[in-house]
Amino acid sequence: MEPFYQGALDSLCGVYNIINAVKKTTKNIDSENLFAEIINHLDNKKNLSEIMLKGINRQTLSGIFNDVVGDKVKISSPFWSKPNTSLDLF
Repeated sequence: MEPFYQGALDSLCGVYNIINAVKKTTKNIDSENLFAEIINHLDNKKNLSEIMLKGINRQTLSGIFNDVVGDKVKISSPFWSKPNTSLDLF
C-alpha cells in the first residue's frame, strides 16, 4: 500500500500555494500563523469542510488575498479576467 502525500486527502493546495508565494516574496512571515489566519477566514466566511473536500475556487482565493494576505504583500492579478491564458503567456 502506497502512503498518502501532503494534500492527497484534503483540497488545501490553494492555501499552501498562497503561503508558499507569500513566503517567497515577504521577509519574516510566520507561515504557521498565516495558515491559521487563512483557515479561520475560510471557517468564518465559507464552508471549510466543503473546501477541504472539493477545493477552492477563484472567488475564494480572491477573498483570501483580499481579506487575509493583502496587508502582507502587494497583490496583482493581471490575468484574472483571462482564465484561459496559456502557461507560456502567464
